[in-house]
Amino acid sequence: MRSVRTGVQVLAILALAAGPALAQSDMQFAGTVGVGWTDFLLPAKAAHANEWLANGSAVLTLNNPGFNFQLNGNDNDDQIPSKTSRDFWSYGGDIFWRDYAGSFGINANSSVGSNVGALAVSAKPYDVQTYGIFGQWFAEPDLTMEIKTGRFQGQDEGMYGDWAVVIYPYHDVALSLTADYAEAQHVREEVRDGVFMLEYLPVHDVPVSLYVGYDYAIESQLPHEQVSVLLVGIKAYLGGGGRGGTLVDYQRNGPTNWDAASPTPFDLGF
Repeated sequence: MRSVRTGVQVLAILALAAGPALAQSDMQFAGTVGVGWTDFLLPAKAAHANEWLANGSAVLTLNNPGFNFQLNGNDNDDQIPSKTSRDFWSYGGDIFWRDYAGSFGINANSSVGSNVGALAVSAKPYDVQTYGIFGQWFAEPDLTMEIKTGRFQGQDEGMYGDWAVVIYPYHDVALSLTADYAEAQHVREEVRDGVFMLEYLPVHDVPVSLYVGYDYAIESQLPHEQVSVLLVGIKAYLGGGGRGGTLVDYQRNGPTNWDAASPTPFDLGF
């Protein structure tokens, strides 16, 4: 609990320190910093694998409408029953166009570590690269449609495709429903999953949001195939909210989080 309280305090201080992003200029910087925890629930398994997550993104917006350049970094610490914990890192970036109607762009990421996910049974070397395209359509002030697709290579080669809808029943509440698919070509392995996520920004003056989610995945090579994943975390928005400072503003004007392949296939040892 002490570490959780410390994390919240650090995120709040960073969010307050960011302030308005380069006022009086068309160019602006914005970022996000987040920490989270996931729990993997396997049928007939009393002990659960889980992950501690840390991530951050920074985006340079040249103009709006205009081009954006973004850098991303993530660290996953796997806690596997009866095994030592394992870390793997991912880093990459995006180049995308964004205007009042939405965004579209390209993404590339690389992940390295000592394992292939939270459900890995052995500590095999892990090295995978992903690259793809993505797009968002701000269909209504309270509705966003999203789609992305691409390929991955490293331990194996394959493709992924994801679709999502985000609804804002209130300007500081985001409800998202996501469907993901990934397939490895050589081993004929595939993952299909659906994710429901709720994110809430309680205070505009301290732009730190809370999120909780549920991921139901079907992995063709796992003994029990079906996996339930619980997700919780906090995220600080460092600029990008404009004058309104609502969750809608931060998600549509700050760093995009709809860019790379879904992490679920790799979390499952894909």
